[in-house]
Amino acid sequence: MKVLSECAGLLTRFGGHPMAVGLGMEKDKIEQFYAEFERTVRKHMSAQDLVDHIDYDGEIELTELNDSFFQILDGLGPFGHGNPQPVFRINRLETVKAIPVGEQHTRGILRDRRGDCMDFIAFNRSADSLPRTEWDVIATPQINEYYGERKFQVQLLDLQPSYGT
Repeated sequence: MKVLSECAGLLTRFGGHPMAVGLGMEKDKIEQFYAEFERTVRKHMSAQDLVDHIDYDGEIELTELNDSFFQILDGLGPFGHGNPQPVFRINRLETVKAIPVGEQHTRGILRDRRGDCMDFIAFNRSADSLPRTEWDVIATPQINEYYGERKFQVQLLDLQPSYGT
């Protein structure tokens, strides 16, 4: 909103909330607004704003993703804007099985160094893009309900090769 406030002279109206904004302007001001908005955004940005990062709530082991965990997780819901689903880092995993789902997704099984296994789903990640060595993941634990069967799984949000963590 701060950037829009600085461009307010070109707008007939604007407003919103952190997840959405609306604005209005005269048609002949679009190009001028575009240039002013771009300049103002750049003025407020830092190099740190351009660094990719994912915040997570803590580290967890596959063995901890059990009935008790999911009962507690269920009590934290409902999840959505203002109450995002918890995100965890899980280290030193290997892919036991990876099966393409559609053209861009992968479903499979992960195993940790203790031999514990967990199903996973990875959206917008092909099976052949998964590391062939140990890897660390950022994931959201969830229960997959399919035809009346409930299975624990993690939805992979990001991954990287393990470096002895």
